[in-house]
Amino acid sequence: MRKTFTKRRNILIIVTMTLVVLLGVVLCKTYPMIYGKLYSGNHINLDLSIYYKGKQLEADDYKIECINPKGKNEAISKEGTQYAVKGGEYGCYSFVITILSHVIDATDVEIETSGETYIEHVKEEVIVELKFLNSNDWYISSSNCKIEIQNIEGLLNSNCIIDTQYNDGTSSEYSKQKQFDNGNVEFLWGN
Repeated sequence: MRKTFTKRRNILIIVTMTLVVLLGVVLCKTYPMIYGKLYSGNHINLDLSIYYKGKQLEADDYKIECINPKGKNEAISKEGTQYAVKGGEYGCYSFVITILSHVIDATDVEIETSGETYIEHVKEEVIVELKFLNSNDWYISSSNCKIEIQNIEGLLNSNCIIDTQYNDGTSSEYSKQKQFDNGNVEFLWGN
């Protein structure tokens, strides 16, 4: 009788330990997702550095807004050059950065043309649109973004470098150089 009890107890201990180990493995793998779903803070964080002709712009030199996947303005938290939005939905979040006209040199102001004729519209503000593709509703991301704007051979060009860290331990890097088109340029990054 005692031998049977000891045998059952040993089987029960082995089964319990196996279940604990399996549960531990499952929790380790799903922890970022569970944490992201329960997280009530800002899911998308952006540390922004903008350079215009080699000079770093202050936060007062531009304005920024975020448009969420539903096409509505999302509230932005701001601390210096660090911005954050609630996020937490699938889709594309557009950070629209408008560099104010008092910053732009007169030689960089674009005059729109239609064929050979000039149109009276002068583009005095430069707009950079950063589109962040959020592929998981549980991602919490932290991105460092550096944008350099320069006049190269009479045309405004921009170089954008973005490093992003996600709460599941993955990261992504984005680097692209683009020419402005009528004072606008856009960059798409994310997972």
